[in-house]
Amino acid sequence: MTFPFFASLLTLNYLQLIWFLGNKKYTTLRQTIVLSSLLIFHILFIFLFNTPFIGLFLFLFIVFQPIFIVRHLNSWLLMALFLYLQSSLIITSWLFTYDLPVYLSRIGKISPELLQQLVPFLLSTQQLLLFVLILFVRWLDQKLQLFDSIAHVQKNYKMTVLFLTFLLIFLYFLRQFAVYSISYSSFLYLTVILLGLNSVFHFTVYLYSRYYQEQLRKLVLSQQYNNDLDKITLADEFRHDYRSILVSLVGYIEEYRMEEASAFILSVTDYSKNLLDEDSYDQLKRLMIPPIQGLLLQFIESCEKNGIHLRISIPQKIYDADISISLIDSIRSLSTLLDFIIKQQNTESKKQIYLTFEKKPHSIFIELSNLPKQQYSEIKQPDYLITDKKNLKTFGIAAVPMMLKNYRKASFAFYFNHKKCLIILTLPLKYASLVSEP
Repeated sequence: MTFPFFASLLTLNYLQLIWFLGNKKYTTLRQTIVLSSLLIFHILFIFLFNTPFIGLFLFLFIVFQPIFIVRHLNSWLLMALFLYLQSSLIITSWLFTYDLPVYLSRIGKISPELLQQLVPFLLSTQQLLLFVLILFVRWLDQKLQLFDSIAHVQKNYKMTVLFLTFLLIFLYFLRQFAVYSISYSSFLYLTVILLGLNSVFHFTVYLYSRYYQEQLRKLVLSQQYNNDLDKITLADEFRHDYRSILVSLVGYIEEYRMEEASAFILSVTDYSKNLLDEDSYDQLKRLMIPPIQGLLLQFIESCEKNGIHLRISIPQKIYDADISISLIDSIRSLSTLLDFIIKQQNTESKKQIYLTFEKKPHSIFIELSNLPKQQYSEIKQPDYLITDKKNLKTFGIAAVPMMLKNYRKASFAFYFNHKKCLIILTLPLKYASLVSEP
């Protein structure tokens, strides 16, 4: 087997990884096509030309891949996660299918003739093993929600990630140099070091993701606990004032002072509004997606800071497995819309926001408005539906329909009239099912 053949097999490994593991999750479809083109040109130049520029396209691939991931996800941690996953899967698949048999041949455990006969089978097995490992990583990621947990981490750890990335690339190229210099013992040592570095990195990221999810759950429970204490205090005060409230109300009615009685009832209602309103934090417990849950926690805090009355309704539990679109795209879409509605309400005298997540048999229905549901008819008219890209860009939400158009059966509607707005998102369920119970 010649060097061009082995180099082309390694390029096929990269093609498998960017399409079956990275496409639409770590990179967009367009970015994946660009990376694939570089790899294909690399293969063509290997077999057609014997020039020093053979490795140019592979070098461009190595440079552009992390840039594309950071540009798409805006997360340095996820970029490092993918590069380390890519490295560990390639090294592992080659180690058990080709590197170890070659090592056994060098120490005399396998004859060179037998190894030569086994090479076609070993190389085919390497490609198959890599594909199986990719499927395993996808299953494991879905089970542990590793990607989802890291996707919403606020800190980027840029310098740490850059150091770890350069260390990975340096050790990887040092390992390849050991092959060319025919120093097989150095090659094996560097392989063990790389696998150890990958294992430590993956385990650290896993622990960090678990820690992040636990901190998020604690924050939700803590906020709900504080709200419950406030409600208990308010209920105790209301219980002590109950007799005097009734006496005052009866006095107004007996004297036929109906306007004063009505005003008194409204004042009592305003006083106990926090007790009567459903707790937003309690609603968040039904949204079983930590990154989106964290985004809504920030939204609630922003509303409280800006004095905006917020009403969140999530009647059914919604899980990560229900979301059919990319988690990154769903977070970006929601973040853009939530920022817009807060800026919109900051200019209003009556500050109120209504947010609804509802799971239906075939879709997840999201409504965001500054009007209560019974007033939707005032604005939900064809004349108020804004679809023009230029107008949407003026409002700062043009990116949302652009992201959603990449997904079948996902829809976006934006109604606006005299600062009254209604936004409706319809996201198809990953698996159409019966609506779950609250």
